[in-house]
Amino acid sequence: MVRRNKLIFTYLIFEMIPTFFVGVISFVSILLLFQTLRLTETLLQHDVSWRTTTHLLSYMSISFLPALLPMSLIFAIVLSYNRFTSDSEIIAMKSLGLSMWPIITPALVLSIIVSLFSAYTSFRIGPWGNRQFELLIAEIANSKIISRIEEGTFSGFFNLVVYTNKINKDTDELQNVFIYDEREKNNPTTIIADRGKIISEKSLDSYKAFVRLLDGDIHKVTKEGHTKISFKTYDLQIIEPKNKQNRGKSMESLTDLDLYELLNKKPPSPEFRKYLYEWHKRVSLSLSCILFALLGTGLGCRTHNRTGKSGGGVVSVGVIVVYWILFVIGNSLTKSVSFPIWLGAWLPFLVLVPTSFYFLKKNWN
Repeated sequence: MVRRNKLIFTYLIFEMIPTFFVGVISFVSILLLFQTLRLTETLLQHDVSWRTTTHLLSYMSISFLPALLPMSLIFAIVLSYNRFTSDSEIIAMKSLGLSMWPIITPALVLSIIVSLFSAYTSFRIGPWGNRQFELLIAEIANSKIISRIEEGTFSGFFNLVVYTNKINKDTDELQNVFIYDEREKNNPTTIIADRGKIISEKSLDSYKAFVRLLDGDIHKVTKEGHTKISFKTYDLQIIEPKNKQNRGKSMESLTDLDLYELLNKKPPSPEFRKYLYEWHKRVSLSLSCILFALLGTGLGCRTHNRTGKSGGGVVSVGVIVVYWILFVIGNSLTKSVSFPIWLGAWLPFLVLVPTSFYFLKKNWN
């Protein structure tokens, strides 16, 4: 009996693992395709190298993992168990006197392993990938500021208004430059120069950008009067040298340590509910792997409805769609202050757990 159960366990779990990795690769490829299309204009505009583009795609892939692992798991379980059913293997196992648990145990074991890894990616690896993506995008945007300036047009960025008659795209040189600097609200400055050039400098941990102006005048108007300063060379700082890691993190880039610190901050942050929901959401998403194992085996072992692999793919996509609809509904409900945060994050579980036990019970009666 023990040897038989071990053989069945090994057979079932090694059938699911390749399908799981195929699912991960497929979902990552689909999401990367959509994200690449969205970023195409930025990449072309800033003349981003293939090496930098590869880094961007790698960081995006890592940031996708927390959501893609549960999706790939339901894909693997439903397709595998649906094939077992289609080939009458589940019926053969039942005829040998096997109960439900030896058959669904491989899916549960795989789901627990994936759930633990999903939790680690949700709180550590995913936020790291998203953080690196944000920093690299910011560096790309700041290293090619010249792309934001157009000839004969007033261009605004970083509280600066820049006008130039002509731009040499090969050397990044500007001719007949006008700059209005309003970064100091009470002391704006107007700069006029014959020529100028935007220069970007970066190191491993920081970057800066400035415009080097030649042969011009600086005009300042204060309560005391008008001041004019002529110069041969003047460097106007656009981006102050700043350590990359000091840039503010987005919600998706917060690790478990960041969230714990923000949740225990005294006095509580105005965004306390958002941080609490983010914590519950990530835990819920990780544990959804176990939910998908129960639901996937229940749907995949429908011996009265053998649809083959194609049917399993449709079912798995349907489960993913239903889960994310419930996820979005829960997220929307939490925007109301009176609605419990935990209920919004765990809404998919409250709906799908009873559904999964219903299908399991139905298929083993």
